[in-house]
Amino acid sequence: MDFNDFTISPISIKDVQHYYLFVNENRKRIAEYFPLTTSSTTDCKKTRKFVKEKIKMRKAKAFYSFLIKDKSRVIGTIFLKNIDWKVLKSECGYFIDHEYEGKGITSKALKFITDFAFNEVGLNKLYLRIAEENIASKRVAEKNNFQLEGKLREDFKTSSGNYIDVLYFGLLKS
Repeated sequence: MDFNDFTISPISIKDVQHYYLFVNENRKRIAEYFPLTTSSTTDCKKTRKFVKEKIKMRKAKAFYSFLIKDKSRVIGTIFLKNIDWKVLKSECGYFIDHEYEGKGITSKALKFITDFAFNEVGLNKLYLRIAEENIASKRVAEKNNFQLEGKLREDFKTSSGNYIDVLYFGLLKS
């Protein structure tokens, strides 16, 4: 998908170097909330293994990972995870390079993955688990018509070992 000067495409093996650079540039600010990603991409060799695993999971319909690019540079990622095929729901996660925050790109990417999840994957519900203090992510959810369904107390453990409350936003296909 193309929008403005940006594209969204499934992660591929040719993206390893660019993905590593993207995560590395944002490592300090995303490490607390994306510990698996940051610990699995500490060098290009580990990043290649991580990307191969994400491609394998896509083929198994267990995880769908997309990259947001500005020309050839990776500037963000958005993904479906924790897919429940019985209930037809999935969690969506995302993060964007600090230089591109506040420009509406993440909102457009969430719209893209919502359409993908409902129309191509066949899901009935998407949900977001957002740290209470993450005002920007809450705005992205609200712009895409996700509704606040509740607060989950101490539902996430950060990489530093702290339990935090998360806000649970949901969107139904209907």
